[in-house]
Amino acid sequence: MVCNKCDKAFRLTTINSGVEGCPPIPVHHQVAGSELVLAESDVLRGWRLFH
Repeated sequence: MVCNKCDKAFRLTTINSGVEGCPPIPVHHQVAGSELVLAESDVLRGWRLFH
């Protein structure tokens, strides 16, 4: 995931862990096996967060 404010890249596994600075805004998601699943409605609601 990339922060649109500072252009810093984050590993999804470290988000909200307190390990890295400038934590991005959380987006509702689910993990299905080895895949990260985002609902289209959640992506559209947070469209400003994505490149």
